[in-house]
Amino acid sequence: MEFDTGCEKSLLSENFWKKELCRPALNPSTITFTTHTNQSFRSIGELPAVLKYKDQVLNHSIPIGPGASLFGTDLLHKFQLDWSEIKSQCNLVNELTLQS
Repeated sequence: MEFDTGCEKSLLSENFWKKELCRPALNPSTITFTTHTNQSFRSIGELPAVLKYKDQVLNHSIPIGPGASLFGTDLLHKFQLDWSEIKSQCNLVNELTLQS
């Protein structure tokens, strides 16, 4: 799941829902998303879920849609994240070799 501060509502990838979660039942959804290129798409449904991060637990209904799974501002406002731990995992490069 990618952090996306431009995404108001988090989204779970339809591909992840199908392949990793084996298509659990969804609740109906009326949510329409608009991308940064002004394209629109509708959620195929919403997955009722219990989200856990460290000692925090949240009952949340997460929309399912095409593309990448996005952790949007709705969840950023609900969870107290450990940014130092997250930052330590971002863009790690163990070795870089330039070829001519």
